[in-house]
Amino acid sequence: MAGFIAFWESYRDRCDRLVQRLPFAPLTLDVSARDWSAYLTLVARFLDLPSPADLERYAGSYPPGRVALEEGGLVAYGIPRVWERARLVRHHGPTFDVASLPYQASFVADRAGAVRELRLTGRAPMRKPGDSVDGTFARA
Repeated sequence: MAGFIAFWESYRDRCDRLVQRLPFAPLTLDVSARDWSAYLTLVARFLDLPSPADLERYAGSYPPGRVALEEGGLVAYGIPRVWERARLVRHHGPTFDVASLPYQASFVADRAGAVRELRLTGRAPMRKPGDSVDGTFARA
C-alpha cells in the first residue's frame, strides 16, 4: 500500500510542477461537494465556452433522433450512423464535432434564428472508401 500511495503523491507533485510552468493562471476546483453541474459551469466560464442557454436552442427532436442538453453540453441520441448516445463538442458557431467519430453536426437556422435542421457530415469509418454519413434531419 505504501508504494501505491507514494506513486500517487509523486504524480500529484509532478502535476503541481507542470501547472506552475503554464503561461496562464490555472483554475483550481475543490470537487469534494460533488456538485458537477456547478463545476462544469465554472470550467465553461474559465474556458470561455458557450453557456447552456446558448446551447439550449439546438436541443430538440430531429427524427429519427434527438439532441438533448445535459450537464451543460449537447448529446445526440439515435442519429443514424452515430453511436446511440454521442456528445457534441462545439467546433465553431453552430457546428459541433461528434465525440469519438470523424463527423460534424451543423445546425441550420432560418432568417429569424430558429433552428430548423441538423446536418451531419463526415466519412464513415470502417466502410467502403467514399461512404459518408451525410444527412439532413428536419427539426420536428
